[in-house]
Amino acid sequence: MITLEKKRLDFEKHDDVADFIAFSPNGKTLAGIGDDDHIRLWNAKNGKLKRIYSGHKWSVESIAFSPDSRTLASCSLDGTILLWDVP
Repeated sequence: MITLEKKRLDFEKHDDVADFIAFSPNGKTLAGIGDDDHIRLWNAKNGKLKRIYSGHKWSVESIAFSPDSRTLASCSLDGTILLWDVP
């Protein structure tokens, strides 16, 4: 039987609602997108904001981490796909 530890962390919020979140494969980073053109990265252990990415002209619709957790891909309604280095 597997027992999961439950822990509540308060993450710095988006300007509006967070529409989608993704954990990095290594479990160290949580990425989130909302109704704006920003991507936020948080430390998954303590909830502290690590970085805010901006570069899309319209809202970001999807995000995905690379298998090694070092790159984040994002796509937007502006028709662009951007790749970001993950600290």
